[in-house]
Amino acid sequence: NKSYDDILINSNIEDVTNLVSIAVNPFNANQVFISSFFSGLLEVNDGVATKIYNNTNSSLENLGPFLTPPNPTYIDIRIGKSIFDDNGVLWLTNTLVNNAIKSYDIQNNSWKEFSLQSVIADPIYDENLFSDIEIDNNDNKWIATIKNGVI
Repeated sequence: NKSYDDILINSNIEDVTNLVSIAVNPFNANQVFISSFFSGLLEVNDGVATKIYNNTNSSLENLGPFLTPPNPTYIDIRIGKSIFDDNGVLWLTNTLVNNAIKSYDIQNNSWKEFSLQSVIADPIYDENLFSDIEIDNNDNKWIATIKNGVI
């Protein structure tokens, strides 16, 4: 029942901006993950933000090297919608990087990443946004794109 603002203010998490999606853990309703289209992925437990996943502690990636300003400390991790599968694995999109689909197995604390280069030749330049990811009853992942239809 807490708002994004309440979570951020009460947790002293700074510089987490452009929040776009929230996914509730189906096995633990007190744990949610909030996607940021700039800062990465925010983990919230019992209404308190406990961790921000970014390029230093997960497989999430910063923008492609040719898209970032000439500042080596500039971080821009664009995470779109996130969703849990029936096994409790979190799936999400990471825009403007080569391995654009990520999964996070919370129970094993393990990340996997998947490339879409078999359907998008150059995911950094040929796709600028994945708008949604959905999972059907057969555990297929469907990704809506801006330039390339549905994958």
